[in-house]
Formats: sequence, structure tokens, C-alpha cells
Amino acid sequence: MLFLAKVKDGSWSSTQTISKKFKIPQKFLAKIINALSRARIIETQRGKTGGVRLLNKEVSVADVIKLLNLRFSLNKCLGKGFTCFLKKTCPTHKLFKLVEKELFEKLNAVTIAQLI
Repeated sequence: MLFLAKVKDGSWSSTQTISKKFKIPQKFLAKIINALSRARIIETQRGKTGGVRLLNKEVSVADVIKLLNLRFSLNKCLGKGFTCFLKKTCPTHKLFKLVEKELFEKLNAVTIAQLI
């Protein structure tokens, strides 16, 4: 995302270039591009002069994390589908939950444009 945000407006970046530069397998990159394209954060164009380009620099970092279904938990007990049997007595559970909530609030307040 930051790579695309730094590209001059209107310019296309090839998926091959992105794949090589960031060592992302083509198939995995295609899935990421698909999700971002469906959300209208990027647009794609096929062909020799095509590629991808950023449409929305004002999207928040948190939105990108959520959109790509990135698993992000400070502790395993906060992850989706995990039930901790110590939840009621664990002294750190509430702290981790609060810190994670505050982190996402901060990430929600920062846009891609602000990072470049």
C-alpha cells in the first residue's frame, strides 16, 4: 500500500515488480490485489501497460488490516475462535484487551496518506 501511495498519481505498477520487490508470491499477491480492488482501494488494468494503482489514500491502516483479514492479536487468548479457560481469573486478559482496542483506535485514525 505504501509503495503504491508513493507512485505518481495515475501511474501503474506491475504486479511482477511488486512481487519481486517485496518477495510476495504472485498467487498470494493476486489475492491481496483482488480484495483491495473489490473494496475500491486500488484499481487494476490488464495488459502490457497495466498493473495496479492506488485509488484511495485516505483509507485507514485499520481498514486495510480488517479488509485483508489479517490476524492481529496481542495475545492468543484475544484471537477469534479461541476460548481461554483462564479468562475470568487471568490478570493480563483485561490489560491486553484494552491495549489491543487502543491500538486499533490509533490505527483507525491513521490513513495511508499520512504515512507517506
